[in-house]
Amino acid sequence: MAHIGSNALPTLINALTNGNTAARLEAAGVIGVLRDAAEEAVPAIVECMRHENHFVRANAIAALQSVPKHPEMAVPALTVCLTDEEAMVRGNAATILRYFGKAAELALQELVRAAREDKDSHVRTRVAETLRMISSERADAEGL
Repeated sequence: MAHIGSNALPTLINALTNGNTAARLEAAGVIGVLRDAAEEAVPAIVECMRHENHFVRANAIAALQSVPKHPEMAVPALTVCLTDEEAMVRGNAATILRYFGKAAELALQELVRAAREDKDSHVRTRVAETLRMISSERADAEGL
Protein backbone atom coordinates (compact mmCIF):
# COMPACT_ATOMS: atom_id res chain seq x y z
CA MET A 1 0.00 0.00 0.00
CA ALA A 2 2.82 2.42 0.81
CA HIS A 3 4.16 2.03 -2.72
CA ILE A 4 0.81 3.09 -4.13
CA GLY A 5 1.17 6.38 -2.29
CA SER A 6 -1.59 8.81 -1.47
CA ASN A 7 -3.99 6.98 -3.82
CA ALA A 8 -4.17 4.31 -1.13
CA LEU A 9 -5.24 6.82 1.52
CA PRO A 10 -9.02 6.23 1.32
CA THR A 11 -8.46 2.50 1.78
CA LEU A 12 -6.06 3.11 4.64
CA ILE A 13 -8.46 5.48 6.39
CA ASN A 14 -11.20 2.89 6.03
CA ALA A 15 -8.91 0.26 7.56
CA LEU A 16 -8.12 2.60 10.45
CA THR A 17 -11.75 3.21 11.26
CA ASN A 18 -13.46 -0.03 10.23
CA GLY A 19 -10.80 -2.71 10.04
CA ASN A 20 -9.94 -5.42 12.49
CA THR A 21 -7.07 -4.94 14.93
CA ALA A 22 -4.40 -6.24 12.53
CA ALA A 23 -5.66 -4.01 9.72
CA ARG A 24 -5.62 -0.97 11.99
CA LEU A 25 -2.06 -1.73 13.10
CA GLU A 26 -0.86 -2.02 9.49
CA ALA A 27 -2.78 1.01 8.28
CA ALA A 28 -1.30 3.23 10.98
CA GLY A 29 2.18 2.12 10.01
CA VAL A 30 1.64 2.75 6.31
CA ILE A 31 0.06 6.14 6.92
CA GLY A 32 3.22 7.16 8.74
CA VAL A 33 5.22 6.36 5.60
CA LEU A 34 3.02 8.65 3.49
CA ARG A 35 3.94 11.66 5.64
CA ASP A 36 2.31 14.97 4.63
CA ALA A 37 0.30 13.25 1.91
CA ALA A 38 -1.63 11.57 4.74
CA GLU A 39 -2.87 14.78 6.34
CA GLU A 40 -6.52 13.90 5.72
CA ALA A 41 -6.04 10.73 7.80
CA VAL A 42 -5.45 12.65 11.03
CA PRO A 43 -9.10 12.39 12.21
CA ALA A 44 -9.01 8.61 11.69
CA ILE A 45 -5.65 8.39 13.47
CA VAL A 46 -7.08 10.32 16.41
CA GLU A 47 -10.06 7.95 16.48
CA CYS A 48 -7.66 4.98 16.62
CA MET A 49 -6.01 6.50 19.66
CA ARG A 50 -9.15 5.42 21.57
CA HIS A 51 -9.09 1.79 20.31
CA GLU A 52 -9.25 -0.94 22.96
CA ASN A 53 -5.98 -2.52 21.79
CA HIS A 54 -2.96 -0.70 23.20
CA PHE A 55 -0.80 -1.64 20.20
CA VAL A 56 -3.31 0.06 17.90
CA ARG A 57 -3.29 3.13 20.15
CA ALA A 58 0.52 3.20 20.24
CA ASN A 59 0.82 2.78 16.44
CA ALA A 60 -1.75 5.48 15.79
CA ILE A 61 0.18 7.86 18.01
CA ALA A 62 3.44 6.98 16.26
CA ALA A 63 1.84 7.73 12.88
CA LEU A 64 1.39 11.33 13.99
CA GLN A 65 5.17 11.73 14.10
CA SER A 66 5.18 11.75 10.32
CA VAL A 67 1.93 13.67 10.02
CA PRO A 68 2.05 16.37 12.73
CA LYS A 69 -0.98 18.17 11.36
CA HIS A 70 -4.25 19.36 12.85
CA PRO A 71 -2.98 20.13 16.35
CA GLU A 72 -6.50 21.20 17.31
CA MET A 73 -7.46 17.50 17.14
CA ALA A 74 -4.18 15.74 17.77
CA VAL A 75 -2.86 17.61 20.81
CA PRO A 76 -5.98 17.08 22.98
CA ALA A 77 -6.04 13.38 22.01
CA LEU A 78 -2.34 13.00 22.79
CA THR A 79 -2.88 14.76 26.11
CA VAL A 80 -5.54 12.20 27.04
CA CYS A 81 -3.12 9.42 26.06
CA LEU A 82 -0.66 10.68 28.68
CA THR A 83 -3.00 9.03 31.21
CA ASP A 84 -3.39 5.73 29.32
CA GLU A 85 -3.05 2.51 31.33
CA GLU A 86 -0.21 1.31 29.07
CA ALA A 87 3.27 2.81 29.46
CA MET A 88 3.98 2.32 25.74
CA VAL A 89 1.00 4.52 24.84
CA ARG A 90 1.89 7.18 27.43
CA GLY A 91 5.50 7.24 26.26
CA ASN A 92 4.56 7.51 22.60
CA ALA A 93 2.14 10.34 23.37
CA ALA A 94 4.84 12.21 25.28
CA THR A 95 7.34 11.81 22.47
CA ILE A 96 4.97 12.76 19.65
CA LEU A 97 3.69 15.89 21.39
CA ARG A 98 7.07 17.52 20.75
CA TYR A 99 6.43 17.39 17.00
CA PHE A 100 3.58 19.85 17.47
CA GLY A 101 5.85 22.57 18.86
CA LYS A 102 4.09 25.56 20.40
CA ALA A 103 0.69 24.03 19.65
CA ALA A 104 1.52 21.37 22.25
CA GLU A 105 1.58 24.01 24.98
CA LEU A 106 -2.05 23.04 25.56
CA ALA A 107 -0.67 19.85 27.11
CA LEU A 108 1.79 21.55 29.51
CA GLN A 109 -0.21 20.94 32.67
CA GLU A 110 -0.61 17.23 31.92
CA LEU A 111 3.06 16.96 30.88
CA VAL A 112 4.14 18.45 34.21
CA ARG A 113 1.88 16.02 36.07
CA ALA A 114 3.19 13.04 34.11
CA ALA A 115 6.82 14.13 34.52
CA ARG A 116 6.33 14.13 38.29
CA GLU A 117 3.89 11.28 38.82
CA ASP A 118 3.97 8.67 36.06
CA LYS A 119 4.64 5.24 37.56
CA ASP A 120 7.11 4.34 34.78
CA SER A 121 10.53 6.00 35.00
CA HIS A 122 11.09 5.72 31.25
CA VAL A 123 7.81 7.54 30.58
CA ARG A 124 8.70 10.22 33.13
CA THR A 125 12.00 10.78 31.31
CA ARG A 126 10.34 11.02 27.91
CA VAL A 127 7.73 13.41 29.27
CA ALA A 128 10.36 15.65 30.88
CA GLU A 129 12.33 15.75 27.60
CA THR A 130 9.23 16.75 25.69
CA LEU A 131 8.30 19.36 28.27
CA ARG A 132 11.79 20.86 27.96
CA MET A 133 11.49 20.95 24.16
CA ILE A 134 8.05 22.56 24.18
CA SER A 135 8.70 25.04 26.98
CA SER A 136 12.09 25.08 28.63
CA GLU A 137 10.85 28.01 30.74
CA ARG A 138 8.01 25.93 32.19
CA ALA A 139 10.33 22.95 32.74
CA ASP A 140 12.78 25.20 34.61
CA ALA A 141 9.97 26.76 36.65
CA GLU A 142 8.76 23.29 37.62
CA GLY A 143 12.27 22.07 38.44
CA LEU A 144 12.16 19.42 35.71
